[in-house]
Order: sequence, then structure tokens, then C-alpha cells
Amino acid sequence: MEEQRRFVRWPISQPVKYKISENEEEQECTCRDLGPRGIGLELSQELDSEGPIRLDIDLNEQGTIIATADIMWQKQVDDKIMVGLQFIHIPDSSREKIFKYMFSNFRGLILKSWWQGLVPVENNI
Repeated sequence: MEEQRRFVRWPISQPVKYKISENEEEQECTCRDLGPRGIGLELSQELDSEGPIRLDIDLNEQGTIIATADIMWQKQVDDKIMVGLQFIHIPDSSREKIFKYMFSNFRGLILKSWWQGLVPVENNI
């Protein structure tokens, strides 16, 4: 399958708490990949939401970042539901925490994909 994402995400495995609405309890899941524009989650059940989802992402030593995201896609893989979310609101300070976290824990992934998704690729050369 061809990658359709415009911005890089780095594969990691971190706990994430999410809340579909203020009336519901927080749920826990696993982050599969993370970037400055979105996140991939592994869930035990499908997300049933038309609106944005609030995320609390635990980045260990960088602390917790809070973001709001829209569901871009969901699919079942074995007994898990994989979900792709695009951030619609994430403070610049939280984006900075993502980069600091990634650079201190996954420096090789950052350096390998430094410009991926930031510079358009020309295939007509």
C-alpha cells in the first residue's frame, strides 16, 4: 500500500489516554506512531465518534501533552483496531515536546526521516 500521509510519523509504543466526549470516561490504548501532525493508535474496539477526540499522550520525561484530533481512518488488524488521527489542535509547546521526546529516545528515526514530508518530492527528474 502506498503511503498517503503528508507528514512523517515515527513508530513508537507509548500509553495514550483518550476521551471521546466530556461525558465519557477516559480510555487507555497504545500509540503505534507519532508525529507533529498526527498519531496512530491501537485499540481494542472501534471509535464511534463524529467529532473530535481529546488525547492525553504520556511522553515520559517530557510530560503529558494534550491534543484534539479527528479520526482519519480505522481498520481491523487481527484482534486490534488500528486508528489514524490527525491533530486539529495541539499547542506549539506540545509539538516541541514531541520533537524533544523523539530526539532523545529515537534519534536515529529523526535523522533518517528529517525532511520526509517537509519537502515535496519531484518524480519528473
